[in-house]
Amino acid sequence: MYRGSFRTQTTRMKNWNYASDAVYFVTICTHGRSAWFGDVVDAAIDHTTLGLVASHLWLEIPMHFQNVQCDEFIVMPDHIHGILKFDLPSSVETRHGASLRINQFGSLQQHSLSLVINMYKGAVTRWCRRNAMEDFRWQSRFHERHIRSTSELRRVRTYVRNNPIHHSLFDDA
Repeated sequence: MYRGSFRTQTTRMKNWNYASDAVYFVTICTHGRSAWFGDVVDAAIDHTTLGLVASHLWLEIPMHFQNVQCDEFIVMPDHIHGILKFDLPSSVETRHGASLRINQFGSLQQHSLSLVINMYKGAVTRWCRRNAMEDFRWQSRFHERHIRSTSELRRVRTYVRNNPIHHSLFDDA
C-alpha cells in the first residue's frame, strides 16, 4: 500500500561517481533553518560557541580524510557553505583494516562526498549532545554542486566570501 509513497527522489547527479576526484560546493542547513551558529551583524558573522565549533570541525575534515582538502567555507547562522576538493590516490588501501564496499560504478565508497558530510554532521551533533544542546538537528540532506572549471571555482569562492553581505541585504528588506 505505501510502497514508494514516501520515497523522495535523489538530488544527486545520475551516473556521477561521488567517490571520484572532483571539487564540490556544498551547502548544509540546520533543521528548520534555525540560527544555531550565530547572527549576521553589520555584514559579518557573530558566531555562537557552536558556530565556532562547526568552523573548527570543518577545518578538521582533512585530518580524517587525507585526500580531501577544505577550500573556501563559511558558517552562516543557519547553514554552512564550503568547497571540498577530493584528490584520491590511484591505488586504494584500507587504513584501519576496514572492508571497502564497491558502488555501482565499481569504485570505493570509503571516500565519498556523502561519507565526508555525514561524518562532519555527526561530529557537530555529538558535540551538541555532549554540551546540552539536545534540540540541535540538521536537515536530513545537503546540497552539492560539482565545480567543473577554474572560473566557476572563482565565482563560488566569491559567493561564499560575500554570503554575509547577501544575508544582510535580505535582513534589511
